[in-house]
Amino acid sequence: MFPDLFDATQIYWQKLDQIEADYQQGKLSSQEVDQQVKALMEELGAKRRAALSSVWQTSRLWITHNQEWLIGLVSVVIAVYLWLLWLPTMAD
Repeated sequence: MFPDLFDATQIYWQKLDQIEADYQQGKLSSQEVDQQVKALMEELGAKRRAALSSVWQTSRLWITHNQEWLIGLVSVVIAVYLWLLWLPTMAD
């Protein structure tokens, strides 16, 4: 299952705004703010790593299932590129 990074980021900002409001009201000390922000950053970082891992695994799976098709496509692209490179030299 792909982690919802957009929602995780929105929740992060909401919590960060709440921490800022609590700090400005004097409910939190600067050390408590630092600790809570560090915990929030670690939480968001874990979700970002999970999202990156999911994208990586999905890409690897797709490449594995479409390997022959990709090899054919790359071969055609290289052949066309080489043909276009040598086309101007053949006209001379």
